Amino acid sequence: MRTEDYIILMPAVRVEQQQVKINYASNAPEHTVLIEVRANNGRLIKTFNQVKNIQKGEISFPTDGLMPGTYTCNMYLDGKLIQSKKFSVS
Repeated sequence: MRTEDYIILMPAVRVEQQQVKINYASNAPEHTVLIEVRANNGRLIKTFNQVKNIQKGEISFPTDGLMPGTYTCNMYLDGKLIQSKKFSVS
């Protein structure tokens, strides 16, 4: 498959029950997809390497240590930004 043939989606990023929950779908090889979370100032908060090839996936991590504010969740394919979502922690 060519890179252009992959379907990679991140339909939702939400905060609930003291967890950041990132929903995604991907049919790309695991080693090609990366998800990262950054603070509004650009500081890297969390990185998920080798995101599973799955039709409906969810990655989560606790909000412990996150200050109230706006964050960005970025999804990359082969190092290229393909989707970005903002979310808030209160």
